[in-house]
Amino acid sequence: MQIFFDERTAVTLAETINRITREHCENGGYLFGQNLAENHSLQGTIPVNVRNVCILPTTESAGLGISLGSALSGAPTIHVLRFGSFLALQLAPLIYYANMAKDVWGYQIPLWVRVSNDDHLGPTHSGDFRQLAMSIPGSLHVVAPMCSVEYEEAWQQFQETKEPFLVCEH
Repeated sequence: MQIFFDERTAVTLAETINRITREHCENGGYLFGQNLAENHSLQGTIPVNVRNVCILPTTESAGLGISLGSALSGAPTIHVLRFGSFLALQLAPLIYYANMAKDVWGYQIPLWVRVSNDDHLGPTHSGDFRQLAMSIPGSLHVVAPMCSVEYEEAWQQFQETKEPFLVCEH
């Protein structure tokens, strides 16, 4: 039996997300989210000592709107939503603006929204509202990459389309 080695699968998903985020910020993109300055923030997926990182206060409903404004200016933007259970509170700008901008107004919204999984966080963070976003027609892409290769492929598609992505992380 011959085993093929693919260098892309030799790194963890967290390392891939960290590298993509670092390159994104170094190339003029923005990163928005809550508590991004914590040590080992989000299992090591947030790079340290990079520019264009905007740490938001605890705003369960306004954070995505702020990131959307950045993307609306044409700057590729990553928004990190730490608790997926709060996605329902932030769906309005994502669905009614970012999702429809291309079809209604003819412009693109380069917005990459990372939604973390809320497993094992107890009753206050037990909702899963990602399926709501999946049922909305328009240009919003909903992806759930399971490995580094799938994450890279989704990121490449985002780079090519400049359309909004909702990335469900595990």
